[in-house]
Amino acid sequence: MTYLRMGIKYKLKKLCQLTVLTILFIVPLIYPLKVTDSLYARLSSQFQHTPSLFQFWQDNIEPLVFFGFSPLVLKECVANELIIILFVFFIFYSAFSSGTKQRKWKFLRRHFLLLIFVAYAGLSLLYTPTFYYSFRSWFNLVCFALFFLMVLELADSPLFLRKALFLLLVVAAIQSVIAILQHLNLTHSFMLKFDDPRNRMGAFIGHNTGLSMFLIPSFFISLVMFLFQRRKLAKTLLLIFITMQIFVILVAQSRGSWVALLITIPLFLFYLRKYTGFTLSRTHLALGCMVVMLVVLSQLIPNPLKSPEVSFRQRLGHFSLKRLKAETRLRVLVCSVPLINQHPLLGSGIGSFQYVYPRVQGEYFVRHPDSILTPTAKRTQRAHNEYLQTVIELGLIGLLLILVAFYRYLKQGWSTFLELKSSYLRAIMIALFFSITAILIQSFFDFPFHIAPLGLYFIFLVALWAGDKRLYGLTEHNVSAEPELLHPAPARKLIFIGIAIAVLIISPYIASFNIIHYSADIMNQRTSSFTKTFYSYPRASLKVQLNWLNEARIAINRALRLEPLSGISLFKAAEVFYLLGSVYGDLALEPAPADDKNATRNQLFYRSRAKLYYNKALFYADLSLKELRIHSNYYLKGLIYRDMGLLAEKAGNTNESQQYYQMAKKNFMTSVIYTPAYAPASHELAELLLKEPYPNRVLIRRLRRNIAKYDPDYFNQNYVSKLCRAEINGEYEKGIQIAKSLVQIAPDRADLRRALFHAYLYLGDLNGAESQLEIIRKLDPDYAEVYALYYVYRHDWLEAKKWLDKVLVNKGKKNLDVFEAIEPYLLERLGKHKEAKRKLNDLLKKSHQHPAYLRLLGELAFSAFDEKEQGVVYIEEFLNRVPSASPMLLYLIANYYAEKGKLQKALDSIKRYKPITGTNRKLRSLEQSLKNKLTQ
Repeated sequence: MTYLRMGIKYKLKKLCQLTVLTILFIVPLIYPLKVTDSLYARLSSQFQHTPSLFQFWQDNIEPLVFFGFSPLVLKECVANELIIILFVFFIFYSAFSSGTKQRKWKFLRRHFLLLIFVAYAGLSLLYTPTFYYSFRSWFNLVCFALFFLMVLELADSPLFLRKALFLLLVVAAIQSVIAILQHLNLTHSFMLKFDDPRNRMGAFIGHNTGLSMFLIPSFFISLVMFLFQRRKLAKTLLLIFITMQIFVILVAQSRGSWVALLITIPLFLFYLRKYTGFTLSRTHLALGCMVVMLVVLSQLIPNPLKSPEVSFRQRLGHFSLKRLKAETRLRVLVCSVPLINQHPLLGSGIGSFQYVYPRVQGEYFVRHPDSILTPTAKRTQRAHNEYLQTVIELGLIGLLLILVAFYRYLKQGWSTFLELKSSYLRAIMIALFFSITAILIQSFFDFPFHIAPLGLYFIFLVALWAGDKRLYGLTEHNVSAEPELLHPAPARKLIFIGIAIAVLIISPYIASFNIIHYSADIMNQRTSSFTKTFYSYPRASLKVQLNWLNEARIAINRALRLEPLSGISLFKAAEVFYLLGSVYGDLALEPAPADDKNATRNQLFYRSRAKLYYNKALFYADLSLKELRIHSNYYLKGLIYRDMGLLAEKAGNTNESQQYYQMAKKNFMTSVIYTPAYAPASHELAELLLKEPYPNRVLIRRLRRNIAKYDPDYFNQNYVSKLCRAEINGEYEKGIQIAKSLVQIAPDRADLRRALFHAYLYLGDLNGAESQLEIIRKLDPDYAEVYALYYVYRHDWLEAKKWLDKVLVNKGKKNLDVFEAIEPYLLERLGKHKEAKRKLNDLLKKSHQHPAYLRLLGELAFSAFDEKEQGVVYIEEFLNRVPSASPMLLYLIANYYAEKGKLQKALDSIKRYKPITGTNRKLRSLEQSLKNKLTQ
């Protein structure tokens, strides 16, 4: 029986060790399968006949072939599930192990602080504000702590160490190859393509930080193997591998990883020499310098390996003081001080950072509106500093517990290190130590422990460092050659087996808990894809829009069935029902056709459907706020209340509409307070405030300044575009009013000053134009262009020519078409007729390929040089070539014919060149005037 028990125990132990290595291989490399549409259809059809099987397919199998997002959630769920399976095997192995009570208490003493930390984190569930999110965070912590403890007990032989190190290198090699292929855009057929260039090389991890830090341990280990290796072939292969890792770490552009390596590499080499006696030769130093120089040069000189978007020089520039002041890490650190002060000892609960942080960030920017820190329009889900996040969530007690526990494990590994006689094994332990150190340094700048593959590898490295001495070939006193675990008597064996069977029975439910989270995340992503499509095609037919939103509703209903407490799922449900309500709300707000007998009934139906969906959206948004308190959630609630106010206003319910508008403003304001950088909330709040009888102009101006400061693209799209349209349509009076208001918001923007200057010029208001000259000169490096135009409109031809010559020096470097068009007119005024004619002929030749020259010649003839007759010729020729006429051009030629008394020709020109791109008040007024005169 003893031999049988020993045989079973040996096989169970091997099974456990194999499972550990399997976890380390699968978790970093698992990726959603990209199957063909035909194969997907065949797989799906196999389950559709039976409802229960079809639901199993949807919830458990289909997500594994859903190829549409970064697989971080998949890796986390798979890691937890495999750890649970390992735990089952480990319990069976423990049942067949024997030991003394002394060893049992030694086990407890050794891991006492870690167990206390896990229990302490679990107790924080009693007061955390986000129970579901916090429970998932605690569940992940429990799984990873179990993995650490089991590896410590299972890793007890040099053979296991060799296998583990070999596996680390193999996985890192695969990651490096895939990362390089991604960098070269050769992975589209089987991997995702990231829009963010720095995340493009996320390999299977989907994040540049995760990839870089993942390669650092293998870099140190392979460097040790290279230095101690004697066989030339192996040395060459290791050199290629090291070069490949350095290239990936550099091109992935994780600044925290660069800092970690710059700190740890010199210390690594120092301790390598001190404790192994190994000294780098000149050959090694020259080879290392050459490898680094080649990798750096690959990012400095043009070649296929150079990063096309963010260059190495640009990324180095991100270390500047100005850039560092705008960093997320500094903002989170400064804004989080009140959170530490509120709960310094216990914290706010595990996993609660994403919930408690937005409010204190808002309070900080309310108190410091002119802070050098830059808020973000994105959700701040993590602190980008593991130590800071631990203090916020678990307090100083939690941080102290985990740091002391970690120190004890490091101390235990150090005692093993000092006993080693082998220089090679000492070098391996030094590599492990500095791999751990690099990740700990990186933890000041990022969140490596929240990336499942990296967190898993970190605790595995710590387990190897602090593992059993027999892992490095040493023998403990009073310990047999075969490791024993706990002290089970025959009755206790039955207890262990019973526990194992119980865990085995509930493991499917635990697996379901993991896969449900992943499946719900898939459905959330699918919902987002349909809503993004809806936003991208606002002019699609009603039927198509409703089809997209119904598909989104089906997906989010599945997500809510799987995870009814998930804040993300609830928020997306609120968004879907809001969009459904907005579709019916727009129909209800449309004026009813006079000949439609059912118009009133249809309007009532649309209004009732819109209110129904809006109320559902509010219900889900309020539920979501219990787990997900972010600015976009309050913004969504503001949109819902705003649209409900519009419906009530349309129905004539003034009091009700005002109540809704007040609620909308309240939620928009909360969103703005949480993060001033979120432009949509500032814009919507400003628009609502403008509707008030006595609008708060100061607040409106501040909101618009936030938009201009933090989101220039949004500001251009929603504000500057109105100015551009006014100029294109020739509505210069309107353009001046818009430009004046925009200049108050963004006084340092040269383009707005120039637009105001141009509008004054075209209206002939030279005094107004002069008021902008000196301001533009201070703001705009191309101020010579402004002065050239100014003196042209003042008819000071000599001064205009002087400035024009300065402008045309840059001809060819940028678009100077308008100044090329000015030149022949100016030469004509200066009496240089031959040169003027030659320049004009050149422009007319160019106009065959670029008709815009005709437009410029025509506009200048009217506005600056008083050659309207010739200007009409140019404009009509331009309109014959370019059918999308500008209303301003039509007004110029029609008004010219009207002034000449050719009323019918003026009206015919308007009809002939009917504007496609827009219209304006002056043109409509002229057209109506011409019709009235012709009918009299």
